[in-house]
Amino acid sequence: MHKTTLEQWALLEKVVELGSFAKAADETHRSQSSVSYNLALLQERLGVTLLTPSGRRAVLTPAGELLLGQVKPLLQAFSYVETHAATLRDGARTRLDLVVDSIFPRQRLFAILRQFQQRYPQTQVRLTEVLENVEEEHPARSEAD
Repeated sequence: MHKTTLEQWALLEKVVELGSFAKAADETHRSQSSVSYNLALLQERLGVTLLTPSGRRAVLTPAGELLLGQVKPLLQAFSYVETHAATLRDGARTRLDLVVDSIFPRQRLFAILRQFQQRYPQTQVRLTEVLENVEEEHPARSEAD
């Protein structure tokens, strides 16, 4: 069983990002004492001091910087999984196959794809470019959405 939780690490990240326990508590809809308790428990279970006071702010210790740096990709991956689950729950597609004629303006295509990825970050886009005047049917055309 794990000694620490993703929630504790996410709270640590939020305290560092916002610079205070109070702001982190407000943003995560918790009491300040809950944030303090969770971070004290995190440090106790690890046996390492992660934060140190610096004036009115809490800053990472060198050990805190190292460990949080290692945990951040895990937090991002977990967030991705939750977002992906919501996408699946809502019935959104997770893959889109596009076939685009080679004469289609690339700047416009890339602008459209950027907007699409911002709106649907969990959807993978497979783009196939075909030549306009090819007599033969390209196999990707039959698979395209």
